[in-house]
Amino acid sequence: MDHEGTRHDDTGHDPPRKVGAGGKARRRRRSRGVRAFGGFLLGVALVAVALLGYVGYVAVRVAHTYSSDVASLQNAFPEEDGRPAPTEATNILLVGVDGAARGTGPRPSTQGGNTDTTMLVHLPADRSAVHILSIMRDLWVPIPNHGFGNIDTAIVLGGPPLAVQTVEDLLHARIDHLVVVDLAGIEPVVDALGGIDVRSDRAFTSEGFDFTRGPNELDGGEAMRFVREQEAFPDADFARVKNQHAVARGMTDSVFSVDTLTDPARLESVVDEIAPYVTVDSSLDWRKAMSLGYSLYGTRGPNHHYFTIPTAGVDTTFGGQSLVRPDDIALGQLRDALARDDVATLNRVGGR
Repeated sequence: MDHEGTRHDDTGHDPPRKVGAGGKARRRRRSRGVRAFGGFLLGVALVAVALLGYVGYVAVRVAHTYSSDVASLQNAFPEEDGRPAPTEATNILLVGVDGAARGTGPRPSTQGGNTDTTMLVHLPADRSAVHILSIMRDLWVPIPNHGFGNIDTAIVLGGPPLAVQTVEDLLHARIDHLVVVDLAGIEPVVDALGGIDVRSDRAFTSEGFDFTRGPNELDGGEAMRFVREQEAFPDADFARVKNQHAVARGMTDSVFSVDTLTDPARLESVVDEIAPYVTVDSSLDWRKAMSLGYSLYGTRGPNHHYFTIPTAGVDTTFGGQSLVRPDDIALGQLRDALARDDVATLNRVGGR
């Protein structure tokens, strides 16, 4: 399986077409129970961070929205002793939770349920690219002081500090910032962008929505269905992650399009829709977010690289719990690349 995600090409494909149930007009729905959407996390990172660097002429209003509506999380990190040392690169851990499905409202909860999605966004020191690493939610890893378990249980066992520590121990890389997202935010954000274009490497149907092989133009409800589906695929969660990457690319392409960047009203609308669904560590205030965004000014499109944690197959525990085994050799190569701040040399990370 290709781990680089779905890429746009210029080979003369037909333009994107609108899809929906029975070919009807695109629908606007407000589902509050979204599961399994990692691509939205990337959208948050690059809209709530990178977007801010682009919007100098509405910076005051955007900064106000960020400061008033994005929640700040104190004590997001583990004790400093034993953590990897800081580097000039920046690593952002993106955690998706399903707080809205539990009736807690749009503000993401950092306790009380497994993380549905985990991603690492690696920004090299020279800001030449953005590397997005999806970590399979059933990856079987050591959880400090709790033995082995699926990585998505770390936040249940010890909140954000344990989730951060688990990923740091896995990758041997320091997490500089934490972003926790309620996954219900996908629909209003995609709709605020006016829809997104995604490419699918296979045709499939999910709850009345038909998706074609190749280009698809999706509104928020359709995008949610696209990233949520896994039963239609023999490779299940792996296909889901690939679809997350396709939607993530569609979102960032839309954010960085001329139509969006030259439309203050649309930019403000996107930030307004995102903010209530996001909690960040206390050091990621609007000034830091804007600084990070500005540093990424020239990094878009082909410089966004998507890949998945290297894995060595699916297994089950003696108790019947599903798990994904890490590929230790390829994982070691990834750790070395992160340590050297040279992830770009990994044209493909091993594993499934």
